[in-house]
Amino acid sequence: MQSLTLHTHVDADGILRIKVPVDFADMDVEVMLVITPVEAPIAKETAAHEPRGEYGVQVQLPSSLLKLGLSKDDIQERIAEWVVLLLFTEGRISSGKAAHLLDISRLDFLSLLKARGIAYINYSSEELNEEIDAAKNLQEK
Repeated sequence: MQSLTLHTHVDADGILRIKVPVDFADMDVEVMLVITPVEAPIAKETAAHEPRGEYGVQVQLPSSLLKLGLSKDDIQERIAEWVVLLLFTEGRISSGKAAHLLDISRLDFLSLLKARGIAYINYSSEELNEEIDAAKNLQEK
């Protein structure tokens, strides 16, 4: 199997013409084509902000997932959720940013964390002891 990424242009007539050299000759092949519009370059003043729009990513999953009652849209939503949860647990994004990426409220994101068994606050035992000691000190005053 060969994977190629091409950047090309669709002619004004709406026809996409592709000429690709391949290592196969005189044989039947299966071709999968995913067409994703290319966004205009982001201006320098907005480059520091997140890119606009959506980007296509091809993920190959067993077709047996569809037999479990999951639609392609269900799978896409779950993959997006998984990536956002992973970024959150790695500390790469805040809960507010995660909620924004999933297009839900921050409260709904916190509920999602609970439903998925992910701790919102993940103290080490040393940090937890420091918090307990600080609370005890406040109580004594």
